[in-house]
Amino acid sequence: MINQPSLFIDSVQNAKKQFVHKYVRNQDIKNNLIIYIDAQSKFLHTAIDATTRIITTCGHEVLQTKIENMLNPFNIDWFKAGWDAWTTQNRAEQKT
Repeated sequence: MINQPSLFIDSVQNAKKQFVHKYVRNQDIKNNLIIYIDAQSKFLHTAIDATTRIITTCGHEVLQTKIENMLNPFNIDWFKAGWDAWTTQNRAEQKT
C-alpha cells in the first residue's frame, strides 16, 4: 500500500531540491539548503508516523470499547454470574 502523506512529502521535498540544484549558483548556499530540506523531510516523516500511530491507537481503543459495550452493555461479569449460579444450584441439590 502506498503511504500517501509520505509520497506527498517526498514529492514536495524533491521539487525543492530540484529548484535548488537548478537555480542556486553558490555551492555553499546550495549545500546548506539541501541539508535544510533533508532535515525538514526527516521531521515531517517523523511527525506523520507519530500522528498515524496516535490515530491508529485511538481508533482501536474506540472500536474495542464500542464492540465491548455492544456485546456486554451492562458490564456484567458473565463468568462470575455463571459461577455463582452454578454454586447456588449445587448447594440446593446437595441439600435435597
